[in-house]
Amino acid sequence: MEQLITVGKTNCKGYEIALVHSEEGVFDSEIGFNKRCKIVFVEEGTGILKIGDERHLFVGPKFFCFNETDCYILQCCNDLKAEAIWFHPSILNDTLDFETIHSSPEGFTMNQKQDMFWLEVFYKRQNNLAVQLDLGPALVKRAKEIISSISYELEHQRDGYWPCRSRSYLIELLFLLTRIRDSSDHLNSTPINKDSDDIDDLLLYLNTNYMEKITIDNLSKAFHVNRTTLNKRFNEVIGMPVKTYLIKLRLFLASQMLAETTIPVSEVINRVGFNDAVHFSRIFRKKFGYSPTEYRQKNCWLLR
Repeated sequence: MEQLITVGKTNCKGYEIALVHSEEGVFDSEIGFNKRCKIVFVEEGTGILKIGDERHLFVGPKFFCFNETDCYILQCCNDLKAEAIWFHPSILNDTLDFETIHSSPEGFTMNQKQDMFWLEVFYKRQNNLAVQLDLGPALVKRAKEIISSISYELEHQRDGYWPCRSRSYLIELLFLLTRIRDSSDHLNSTPINKDSDDIDDLLLYLNTNYMEKITIDNLSKAFHVNRTTLNKRFNEVIGMPVKTYLIKLRLFLASQMLAETTIPVSEVINRVGFNDAVHFSRIFRKKFGYSPTEYRQKNCWLLR
């Protein structure tokens, strides 16, 4: 915690990863100042946080996304249950540091631009205020699962894949934060009708539960609408059927895990909600032009 790194104890002994989870020092801005980005998850409670010259009353559940230069003070709180994750940008791409992030994007490589996408929630903001994201019940459940997985991998280091697995869970968390922030936006910038309030909850549900078995019948029951109306309305707003969107989302996440980690392909397949490896490989090749293994060999910087 002091150096904001996790060190391998048995598996990958001595290996250092710039990723730390803790329930202590959550709102201490001096921890990691100029050294780490920070995700704060407030599960329960209320508080008043002074960010810069402004005071903000907050109520959990909520995420705060702080970059390395943010200054803030927790002035008071009530029944607060919160935890934090500190990480260095190099965990996403070993060529990224804070100097690089603040430099002109014109000189970025394609890989740097892709990995910088995950950091936008920390650096693209209005009025220079740290991003605050409110969560509904479904999102809270998923957020807790991902954070718990990060904490477990860092603490128990159950096998030689723990660094990559921790990193993959961080990417999932960053994806979740980005989707919450851009809940009215669509994966890969597909235009959405602005009058889409009735679809927003469904979009968030799909982006939160993609790893589960999802059927149109189950969705129609959960959202109290018949399957024909649900698919028709989703298609009007998103421009594709629900099933097509879900497959596109799962393939996108799989491609990120393959390019950013070395965890087994079978685990990637399971993590994004596929249960048939042959079917997954077929549609993955159709989408990207490569098998999952070939795609990793071509795009994973960890193998270079």
